Amino acid sequence: MDSFNGKPTGAVASYRVANGELQPLSAQNSASKGTCHVAVDRTGRVLLAADYGGGSATSFLLTDGRLSAAMWTEHYTGHGPNASRQQSAHAHFCFVLAR
Repeated sequence: MDSFNGKPTGAVASYRVANGELQPLSAQNSASKGTCHVAVDRTGRVLLAADYGGGSATSFLLTDGRLSAAMWTEHYTGHGPNASRQQSAHAHFCFVLAR
């Protein structure tokens, strides 16, 4: 996804299952294009999203399955070991360490 709500960004969404069908609950802009992975912390209250195209990560609060607006974002810089084809950062994955 390269745009959401008229902005050049990716998005995250939440759903619930009712009567065997998915029903949308909420959706929010992520930090940048290409949102590719999400993870929820063990409390079920924080969702993290990784944006491949924009090389960024974002966090959202979850309340009754609904997403808040972005609470934190980080845009990564740098390039991969093959600078000619990896000219910028690409976030692939996000996770929360259990404590």
